[in-house]
Amino acid sequence: MKKTLKNNKGFTLIEIVVTIIIIAILAAILVPSMIAWIDRANERTVTSAADTLRNTVSAEILELYKDGESVDGTQANACYDSEFWESIRAKSNADVQCTDPTADQYLTFTVSGGGITTLSYTDGDWTAVYENDTWTCTKN
Repeated sequence: MKKTLKNNKGFTLIEIVVTIIIIAILAAILVPSMIAWIDRANERTVTSAADTLRNTVSAEILELYKDGESVDGTQANACYDSEFWESIRAKSNADVQCTDPTADQYLTFTVSGGGITTLSYTDGDWTAVYENDTWTCTKN
């Protein structure tokens, strides 16, 4: 009897199943860390934008003090005036709102002693809060 060898090309079903299982295990390990990495990046982005706004608002408050205007205890949702907010928007390149808490970007702050004591900035799903010289950022 003469054996003929077939020219087998391709993968067996077992090889394909093992490959799929290995890919699934790798995905199960990588996806949670990728999500955490994205959340950390979003947190840093919002905190950075809020810090830029804090610096911009501080500069505007110093200008008001320089012009002899007192702003102590005033909260941002009182909005000072439209000129103040237009200046903040122009200098920070942010479409930040002070009257509509449902806006995509919302900012409130309190001034005492010529400086910002508290600041809260919401951008979409994230809120950054500045208090006691410390930033905290949370996902809404």
